[in-house]
Amino acid sequence: MTNHLHLLLTPENAERVPQMLISVGRRYPQSINHGYGRTGTLWGVS
Repeated sequence: MTNHLHLLLTPENAERVPQMLISVGRRYPQSINHGYGRTGTLWGVS
Protein backbone atom coordinates (compact mmCIF):
# COMPACT_ATOMS: atom_id res chain seq x y z
CA MET A 1 0.00 0.00 0.00
CA THR A 2 1.34 3.40 -0.92
CA ASN A 3 -1.30 5.52 0.80
CA HIS A 4 0.06 5.31 4.35
CA LEU A 5 3.21 4.86 6.37
CA HIS A 6 4.26 3.29 9.63
CA LEU A 7 6.52 4.98 12.17
CA LEU A 8 8.72 3.11 14.58
CA LEU A 9 9.85 5.60 17.22
CA THR A 10 12.21 5.16 20.13
CA PRO A 11 12.42 8.58 21.74
CA GLU A 12 14.70 9.45 24.60
CA ASN A 13 11.90 11.66 25.91
CA ALA A 14 8.26 10.54 25.53
CA GLU A 15 7.02 14.14 25.26
CA ARG A 16 8.86 14.52 21.96
CA VAL A 17 6.60 12.07 20.09
CA PRO A 18 3.48 14.29 20.10
CA GLN A 19 5.61 17.30 19.20
CA MET A 20 7.07 15.45 16.22
CA LEU A 21 3.64 14.32 14.99
CA ILE A 22 2.31 17.88 15.26
CA SER A 23 5.27 19.09 13.24
CA VAL A 24 4.69 16.46 10.55
CA GLY A 25 0.99 17.34 10.48
CA ARG A 26 1.85 20.97 9.81
CA ARG A 27 4.59 20.39 7.26
CA TYR A 28 2.95 17.68 5.15
CA PRO A 29 0.14 19.88 3.77
CA GLN A 30 2.65 22.64 3.04
CA SER A 31 4.82 20.20 1.10
CA ILE A 32 1.90 18.84 -0.92
CA ASN A 33 0.58 22.33 -1.64
CA HIS A 34 4.01 23.50 -2.77
CA GLY A 35 4.36 20.52 -5.10
CA TYR A 36 0.96 21.10 -6.71
CA GLY A 37 1.01 24.90 -6.63
CA ARG A 38 -1.94 25.10 -4.26
CA THR A 39 -2.79 26.87 -1.02
CA GLY A 40 -5.04 26.09 1.93
CA THR A 41 -6.07 22.77 3.40
CA LEU A 42 -5.62 19.50 1.56
CA TRP A 43 -9.37 18.90 1.62
CA GLY A 44 -10.46 22.34 0.41
CA VAL A 45 -11.35 23.21 -3.16
CA SER A 46 -8.88 25.74 -4.49
